[in-house]
Amino acid sequence: KYGGRKKLILKYFEDAKRKLEEAGVKYTAESSRIVVYFDDYRDVSRLFEILGDVLEYAEPIIKSPGMEEVFLNLLGARITEEGILE
Repeated sequence: KYGGRKKLILKYFEDAKRKLEEAGVKYTAESSRIVVYFDDYRDVSRLFEILGDVLEYAEPIIKSPGMEEVFLNLLGARITEEGILE
């Protein structure tokens, strides 16, 4: 309830990025990964269908919010790359 949304993490791969964009799926891209946030595990089925054969190379990982995310969301804060609570 307090942890935020679940996420699908993919290895950064241009074909995965292209397929998500073509389907109108919002994502964030970092240097080595693509992150797609979702609310319901039924959404994963749709995402996997969109990605199709790209999944073999994108190495998908599904993560639910952990205690750290719950704590930070309750505080309304975040931790910087340096490990400082803001």
